[in-house]
Amino acid sequence: MKEIQGENDLKRLVNGSDMVALLCYRGDWCPFCKRQLKQLSKMMPDLSSKNAHFFAITADSVEKNSTLIKKLKLPFDIISDPRVQLHKTYNSPINTENPKAKSYPSGAFLQPAFFLFKNGNLMYEWKQTSKITNLGGAIFRISTKEIVDKISEYAS
Repeated sequence: MKEIQGENDLKRLVNGSDMVALLCYRGDWCPFCKRQLKQLSKMMPDLSSKNAHFFAITADSVEKNSTLIKKLKLPFDIISDPRVQLHKTYNSPINTENPKAKSYPSGAFLQPAFFLFKNGNLMYEWKQTSKITNLGGAIFRISTKEIVDKISEYAS
C-alpha cells in the first residue's frame, strides 16, 4: 500500500501483520524528520528480528515519498496519508497553522507521532503537538532507542 484512501485502508495496514509500527513525520521538507528516518533505517536489522513491520507515514504525496526513499536509501516503505486519516482514526496530531500546511490537500500535515499495533490492537502511542517549546514539532521527539525498546517490549 502506497496511499491511505480512507479508514478501511488504514485498518488493513494495521491488521496486515502481527506487529505494525507507524512513525508519523511532518514532510520531506523537515530536516529533523529526515534525520530520524535515517537513524531508524540503521535499526532495521534489529526491528526485523522482532517480526515488526515498520512504516513511516506522512501527508506527502506518493511521488515525494518514492523520491525520499531513494534519496535516503530507506529500507522501509513510506505511506502517503494526504487526507490525514491517521488523525481521524487515531487522533494523531496535525498542524494546520504552519504555512506549509496550506500546500497539502487537507490543509494539514501530520505532526511527529509513533503508534505500535499488535494483532490489530493499538498497544502504544506517542504523540507530539506543535508548540513553541518544541519548535513546532521539530525537536524533543521519541528517540530511535525508545522506538526499538517499545517494539522489543511488545514483541515478547
